[in-house]
Amino acid sequence: MTQPKSTRTAILIQSPGVATVATVPIPTLSPTNILVKTACVGLNPSDAKMVQAGAPQGSMAGLDFAGEVVSKGSQVGSHIRPGDRVCGVAFGYNRDNDATGAFAEYVVAEEHLVFGIPDGLSFQEAATLPCGLLTGGMVLHHSMKLRDTPADPTAHVLVYGGSTASGIFMIQLLKHAGFIPVATCSPRNFHLVKEAGAAAAFDYNSPTCASDIRALTDDRLAHAADCITTPASMKICYDSMGAAGGRYVALDSFPIASHSRRAVRPSWVFAMSAFGCAVDWVAPYKCHPSPADRLFAETWMRRAADLVRDGEVRPLRFRLVGDSLGDVSKGLEELRQGTVSGEKLVCVVNRSMVASARVVAKLNRVWAAFQGLLVGTMGGTSHPSATGITAFLSISLCLSVSLSLCLSRFLPSSSDGLVTLCFGSQLHPSIPSMMSSPKVLVIGCGVAGPVVACFLKQKGYEPIIFERVESPGDVGASLMICPNGLKVLERVGPIPDKLLENGPPVLELCDHKASGEVLGGSDIPTAFAKRYGQPAVGVKRTLITSWLRDAAEEKGIELRRGWALERIEESNDSITAFFEGGKSETGSFLIGCDGLKATTRKLLLARAGLQDGLPSFTGLTQTAGVSPTPDAFRGRPGARNWYGELSHVICYDMTHDKTSWALTLPGEAVEEASWGLFGDEQRAAAKKAISAALEAKGWDPVVLGLVNSAERLIKYGIYDRPELSPEQWYSGRCVMIGDAVHPTSVHLGQGANQSCEDCYFLAEAIPDFDHTKPLSTEQLSSIFKSFAEKQQPHTSVLVNGARALGRARVAPPEACVQRDAAIAQSMADRAGLQAKFDFTYSRPFQRPS
Repeated sequence: MTQPKSTRTAILIQSPGVATVATVPIPTLSPTNILVKTACVGLNPSDAKMVQAGAPQGSMAGLDFAGEVVSKGSQVGSHIRPGDRVCGVAFGYNRDNDATGAFAEYVVAEEHLVFGIPDGLSFQEAATLPCGLLTGGMVLHHSMKLRDTPADPTAHVLVYGGSTASGIFMIQLLKHAGFIPVATCSPRNFHLVKEAGAAAAFDYNSPTCASDIRALTDDRLAHAADCITTPASMKICYDSMGAAGGRYVALDSFPIASHSRRAVRPSWVFAMSAFGCAVDWVAPYKCHPSPADRLFAETWMRRAADLVRDGEVRPLRFRLVGDSLGDVSKGLEELRQGTVSGEKLVCVVNRSMVASARVVAKLNRVWAAFQGLLVGTMGGTSHPSATGITAFLSISLCLSVSLSLCLSRFLPSSSDGLVTLCFGSQLHPSIPSMMSSPKVLVIGCGVAGPVVACFLKQKGYEPIIFERVESPGDVGASLMICPNGLKVLERVGPIPDKLLENGPPVLELCDHKASGEVLGGSDIPTAFAKRYGQPAVGVKRTLITSWLRDAAEEKGIELRRGWALERIEESNDSITAFFEGGKSETGSFLIGCDGLKATTRKLLLARAGLQDGLPSFTGLTQTAGVSPTPDAFRGRPGARNWYGELSHVICYDMTHDKTSWALTLPGEAVEEASWGLFGDEQRAAAKKAISAALEAKGWDPVVLGLVNSAERLIKYGIYDRPELSPEQWYSGRCVMIGDAVHPTSVHLGQGANQSCEDCYFLAEAIPDFDHTKPLSTEQLSSIFKSFAEKQQPHTSVLVNGARALGRARVAPPEACVQRDAAIAQSMADRAGLQAKFDFTYSRPFQRPS
């Protein structure tokens, strides 16, 4: 890479809690320095603490970074070259040198704390590695002196705070070295530490946590790493250790008053000593140069790089918090508030570098495929036949076109001639394609689109999501993500963790008459997580869809906004979608996830000679609101219903202090022009009118309170579509899922959850991508047929059930007594209620708790 400009943008600490983006010089490199153009940075809790403390004032913030080498000092070894992709730890918060932090457009780093990023690892993933790996090595191998092969193969090591970044890396390192790691963390993160390699996980809030660990380790635990370092964490670590005592190593200065056992030898690790120079921070973080720590870090980081390259250590789960240096502040605020759990926050600094890296990864896959095909066509010999040469030329031309198409996305239009000149002419039509395309066209970016795209990405495909609107609006109300949907979302990323951080799980059900008189209740939901593997949780619709979009983009899935589908054309081995404005894209197959008013549905039915009409209005409307959770419900999260004459209200917790509610009433389709999100004046008028109408009919004061305190109000109609038979779910290389094929009214709360099930079952039916085995139209149709025949009967039951429930909820006056009696009887029948939940929530797979 060429030497950059003389200045760079960077985040500098100004005062306590204030860090700003400023322009600073790029310094002259010392002999052991490396200058790196930053692609991404990782955010650590220590970053948030340092910025909040405002010290050292004027210093550059940040520790973890990933990018490309621009230049290097005279003593840097030949293993690092300009253009290499690297990640490392920068000396952020340096009082003596304000040029060395990671939160900068260009990073000045020390050679011994930088290592190369292996092929196949993204910049985002690499940015999760350096600090955690360095800290893990210093704790386990430098301070505890643990060897690679333990003398006792049954030796356990406790990692307190196992779901932290350092904790996850320590668990992996211990597992690799032959030790048996056990961890403490929140129960919602048990799966994370076990995936990393922990043999057991313990809830640190359990009063028996220490005794349980001591029992598991047969009173012989001799090593504990404390990633939290509080009096409470230190006590559990000490109480967990065996009668013979052992080593306790903390990641921060530990409270000496908590040193309660003479048989335990405590110490703590300050990872900044790895730089080998003085650190002029306030006590106890002020230290003299430590050549021993520097030497260990130099050796360890080379070894850690090998572990990452060989797949022995995996990067952390991460979440992107922005795509510019200025967005770092958003992530630091999340860390300061303590809302981050089970994931590493990463911020993109240079979008073009990240995008280019994706293309390089694709080209590497193309080249690997090319090499495999070449070996096959040459028959493994050095003297290919004429047939082999012909095949070789065909593959070369295919590769040329693939390279040209990839590069053309990142070169200006004036470079088209250069691309053609370098990589050959267009493929001759007489030469058949010899490589299948991994590209899948996913239409729609609500719930189903990102989820199915993530599943296909895991199977080796390259999905592209096309969304009709340019930017998501503040539309819709809330969703109840039920156990069947949440089990699917768990496989996409840490969505369950985010949901449970955002709001409580449903723990009770209660049905009332409009007056508030209780018809019946149940605590069955308290066992949802144990019985089905996940609980039920309410969430704002736009929040969950934003998380899913982020999850897809974090996995490198491209999202094209403002692409409205118009028509579809198929060939023998591909499908092309045409969009408004003359845009088009070609892929192997297409998945329609474009919702209730799906264009995909209209196009597929037209192929069968059927006309798809507009969605039909059910005659019911809902006015949905968000209000502070009533005092009567605090500490009792649940789903509650009130049944009146021609009216119904449901509410459930949407966050830890907000409740989502909806009033269902008969309405007319002609009112549609007035539907949507209410402004302040319109909301005030609507609240007054609704409250007066309900009060006049003697409604429960709790419901009146929800209406009167509403901070958000939206009105919409409830629509339906005719049911489709299984053979109408697909056609050729196209298939529909979610509301595009089986839209359901809101009354059962299963729309988004059934969409998740569709994604799971469809992805299960589609084989892993194999460039040597292109999927024929016949194969795809067979796959889609199997999927549709599996799902359609189940979704049909739920769709029809939702329709029936909607009608029953708004019963006319003469039918209310009968309806209320049926509800009371249903709630009293615990076995029957459990069976209804089993029918829905046991799918799409059983997941032990």
